[in-house]
Amino acid sequence: MLTNPKSKVKNQDLDEIRGDILSPLPRLSIRSMLTALIVVVVLGWSIRGTEASPQELARGIPTLIEFVVGLLPPEFEYAPGSERAVTFPSFETRSISITPKADRASRVGDDDIAAMTEDQTLVYVLRLTGASDSQIITPEEAQQYLPMPIEPATEAEVTAATNAIETARAEADAAGEVMDFDGARVFYALRETPEDSIEIIRRDEAVDYNADEVDMLVPYVVDNGFELTVEDVEGEEVVMVQFFVHTLNAYISDEGQEIVLDGFDESVMVVEQGQLSIYTVPYFPGQRVFAKRYVLESNELLFGYPVIIDSIIETAQIAVIGTLFSILLAIPFGLLAAQNTSPHPLIYQGVRLFLNLVRSIPTLIYALIMVSAVGLGPFAGVLAIVIGSVGGLGRLFAESFEQVDPNQVAAVRATGAGGVQTFNFAVLPQAFPLLTTYTLITFEGNVRDSSILGIVGAGGVGFIIQKYASLFQLQRLMGAVIILAIMTTIIDRFSAYIRSRII
Repeated sequence: MLTNPKSKVKNQDLDEIRGDILSPLPRLSIRSMLTALIVVVVLGWSIRGTEASPQELARGIPTLIEFVVGLLPPEFEYAPGSERAVTFPSFETRSISITPKADRASRVGDDDIAAMTEDQTLVYVLRLTGASDSQIITPEEAQQYLPMPIEPATEAEVTAATNAIETARAEADAAGEVMDFDGARVFYALRETPEDSIEIIRRDEAVDYNADEVDMLVPYVVDNGFELTVEDVEGEEVVMVQFFVHTLNAYISDEGQEIVLDGFDESVMVVEQGQLSIYTVPYFPGQRVFAKRYVLESNELLFGYPVIIDSIIETAQIAVIGTLFSILLAIPFGLLAAQNTSPHPLIYQGVRLFLNLVRSIPTLIYALIMVSAVGLGPFAGVLAIVIGSVGGLGRLFAESFEQVDPNQVAAVRATGAGGVQTFNFAVLPQAFPLLTTYTLITFEGNVRDSSILGIVGAGGVGFIIQKYASLFQLQRLMGAVIILAIMTTIIDRFSAYIRSRII
């Protein structure tokens, strides 16, 4: 029985195609191996030049997480007079304004304490170490931390403390460890001449002085956790001993007031009796501080008009006007840069080169130039958008005009139509869908560009974002970014709808 050779070839071709499709890896060839080698070399060169490192990324992840946490929850800066506190579930509203900040308390000295009246209250703020929390204590509790008189050490006390230190040092050296000594130490009060102030020095520094050659060189033995201080008592310097603390400061509050520690950074604040403080904003227990400036009841929420919206609108206006004028300039440039519409090859090459040069410079650079030319404000942003967009848009328009069917153009010209008529009835209708698509895409990009032009003073939301970032108002920055993202998404959806209706 004879087989059909054509069907055999056909079946072989199908089997080969099926094998190529189902093959997990491409077939190796000299060209594919060279391509893979070039890709690996370029990738390695790029990684080396950018110092990209997974280890550095891993080390930076905790900082990144901390930064993201600092952005939450988002906050908004409301326009004065627009704030309303809404009570739930009754939905009653009341006007609300920024709560005045509490006053910071000022430290007082011995003279202020001595001049206190019966209506005033004295407290101390204690922080044992730089890493510990501050706490408010009473004057009775502060007595154990305040300076107390100390008697000079006897020769026997100095010898005993010195021997203990030397023994601990010898044992540490023998064990190859760092000396960890928690016993008493020897210090000296030094005053070289009667006109000098008393200076506290260590025992190893005192060996450089002779007691007979200075006005004072007196030893003191101080227990671990204490330190020597020099206090002015009735105009005379006196050596005293004090428990070693990071800070211990006195504060006085008047009648009806109270000294509290701020709940954010432990600043010492003066508030109304019974109030607390956070972000330097005073509030009563049961209330809460919203957005670091408004005091609300527990069942209230705050609404208002975010000031960032005005900047968002200005950003959109910059993008709209800038895109419109860039379209008017890009159409003639596009006609001159298209091969089928340019009047001469030299003009074609020259305009193409010009458009490439214009679009090679970032819009932010144009914004800097325009700010220096016309001053700060959104007009500089408009000019930057116009110049920054005309290069890319002119090139895209040229590509659109080159896609025009020459037969339709020839048909319109055969009717005796002039240049303008040919453009209106043959070129523009064919290129219109692409022109619209490129325009809308450029507009979306201009909205994003306009949002950062304010960084250099060219108007828009960029100025507000820069202000929030420079003041480390990260939660407000997050609120601005959210509104900007919403506006960008709306514009993107609107552009997609228009493209779907045209194309």
